[in-house]
Amino acid sequence: QKRARKLCRLLRSRIDREEFNVTKDVSVAGGGSLPTLEMETHCVAWTPLTISIDQALRRLRIADPPVVARAGHDRILFDVRTIGDSEQAPLAAVVSRVIDPS
Repeated sequence: QKRARKLCRLLRSRIDREEFNVTKDVSVAGGGSLPTLEMETHCVAWTPLTISIDQALRRLRIADPPVVARAGHDRILFDVRTIGDSEQAPLAAVVSRVIDPS
């Protein structure tokens, strides 16, 4: 939860016209011997206010570096279990460019 709060603060400080919140979620291991193992995790949920969720997800995927996020409950979820501390600032920069590509 600490890493999620840190990422959320970073995103809010760089992007004040969007909505970011910390939320609990469940993700799956996704392969190997435990393909359906559910794990509790914390995510930063982004509710895009200036572009659609589909548009934001598409822009994230084609960004440099590309960002893979998932959508749920009309929000985009960044799972901090899959984001290293050194990746938080680059992620915030990409999200900022996704919102304002000019």
